Amino acid sequence: MPRISKYIRWDVTLLLNHNRKRLEYYKDPFATIIGACPKIVKARRIAKRVAKGDSNIVLYGETGTGKEIFAKAIHNSSSRANGPFIPI
Repeated sequence: MPRISKYIRWDVTLLLNHNRKRLEYYKDPFATIIGACPKIVKARRIAKRVAKGDSNIVLYGETGTGKEIFAKAIHNSSSRANGPFIPI
């Protein structure tokens, strides 16, 4: 039986993990928001509630705080998910 290179195994493992994360994302768009502190949990809960509505929302905060990640999750959980996501 031929030996499989450790690099090939590593590539296959990375690919499987990547596909597993993509599957989680399709089940729950909020799966990309990682964190268990009370503020993140509360923000995720509010974002899920907002996604059910049909209002426009504005997310603001400092650079690098995850506004676009939340915006994409809200968009992909909303009734507008089939439309384009256009960050501003």
